[in-house]
Amino acid sequence: QATRRLLPTSHRILVNTRLYASESKKPVLIVGSSTVGHTLAACLRNDGIQSDLIKNGNETSIDITQYEVLHENAINVYRELGVWDELKRSAHPLEEMMLHLAPKKDKPMAKILARVPFVVDEYTTLAYSVSTQKLKQATKNAVLGRRITKIEAKKDSCMVSFKGGAVKQYSTVVMADGTLNDWLHLFKKRRPAEFRHELASVVIERDEFDPNSLIELFQFGKRIVIMPISDTKLQVTFHYMREDIPSSPLGNLQPLRNLINTCELETAAETVSSIQSILQRIVALPRTKKIYFTNPRFFYSSIPCYHEGKILLYPCRRESIDSCGIMHSYQIEECYRLSKAIALNSTPESIAKAFVNDSAKKEAQVKKFCSKIIYSSVYQKYLSYALVYFTAILKHSVFGRYKSRYRAVTAPRK
Repeated sequence: QATRRLLPTSHRILVNTRLYASESKKPVLIVGSSTVGHTLAACLRNDGIQSDLIKNGNETSIDITQYEVLHENAINVYRELGVWDELKRSAHPLEEMMLHLAPKKDKPMAKILARVPFVVDEYTTLAYSVSTQKLKQATKNAVLGRRITKIEAKKDSCMVSFKGGAVKQYSTVVMADGTLNDWLHLFKKRRPAEFRHELASVVIERDEFDPNSLIELFQFGKRIVIMPISDTKLQVTFHYMREDIPSSPLGNLQPLRNLINTCELETAAETVSSIQSILQRIVALPRTKKIYFTNPRFFYSSIPCYHEGKILLYPCRRESIDSCGIMHSYQIEECYRLSKAIALNSTPESIAKAFVNDSAKKEAQVKKFCSKIIYSSVYQKYLSYALVYFTAILKHSVFGRYKSRYRAVTAPRK
């Protein structure tokens, strides 16, 4: 009786208890060396599929702060990739998440909308803060400097031409470079977008009274996210709307004085509030200190994720600003889902269809969660704001719907 010869373990992919030979798979081209691009490359490598990861300069439209939160779903992905133990050594465990609610008034009535504990027991913590640079380093990918000139869809693959004349065949091309993607216009002709959001992040020293909590609050008409990044430091991010449209949504370094002047932090630091101490520490820093600014754009309408061999990951078609790191962690989970779709399917169209079927429900939950927090937690000065304010408290704080929704959007993929 003839015996069946199996490929070595390193050349096999185990997906839903079935084995697939990686030699039969064409490589995948990933456009954008953001944390998302690096994670997808690592997921594909873990599934035995080769990929080329290229840098194009738009990555900071995805990596919008220098430190991010990893929730349970993202942690689970890095654990499966075998890099979590390394990442954990430089990550900082968070004890809880606190969301504050307030109308957009000069002296807001602040209310803790919800508290979500992250510590399950002495061995299990559900969220960590980590450097985006450390995330990229942990995945150990080579980044290429090629520039694409043409992408031509074939029946079961894509032919990609690069500057200099090189041509290579790929199973599909995945866009992971954010909302400045050069091919975005092909996916949907009309793409109304919001360009005026600005985020500015500054790292300050912690003091003994700072809780080890991820805190998102709304004061002085600004959204403020306070995140411990180590035992001695905090990252404080200010989110506000600009009156003018910035020239580019890419991240850049600017002097601290720009943040202090724009957000009027000197005046705010003199007002008694829950974050007065933090504001005082920020205004005490040298005005010339360089801090990280970015202008993340998002779209008002849905954009298809597939067009003639090309797949758009969520960072390229996002419809909301992130809240509490929920969207960032979903983007990491999305890489895992797409990698499995690529492993199980042979044509770009079938890959995209399987990916959408697997991720559509979770993506909708994440969009809804972030949009509700951003748009319903800061109320403008109008007569009925009190009714909306107390209704939100009843729904989320009294009846606990926020906690259940948080657990739904951060649950690891089964």
